[in-house]
Amino acid sequence: NCWYNTQNLETELKRLNIGSYYSQMSWTCLLSGMGLFPPKEKLTSADTKTAQADLDFVDNFIDGCSMNFKPHEQMLTRGLS
Repeated sequence: NCWYNTQNLETELKRLNIGSYYSQMSWTCLLSGMGLFPPKEKLTSADTKTAQADLDFVDNFIDGCSMNFKPHEQMLTRGLS
């Protein structure tokens, strides 16, 4: 698997021309699920303000997506019909 030998994710995404599918951060998250992490010297942590802004964005996104569905409780009482 080419991901195990990748030294620079950004370079590899450009080489494979797949950087437009997901952002580099998304690829990093996807690959971390396979146990592939960036080198320790490239790891950073978000400051509190940035982390909160990201959570606010996610909350708003989920709230918007949920408008496409009926409430869970309503669907449970209604059954599968």
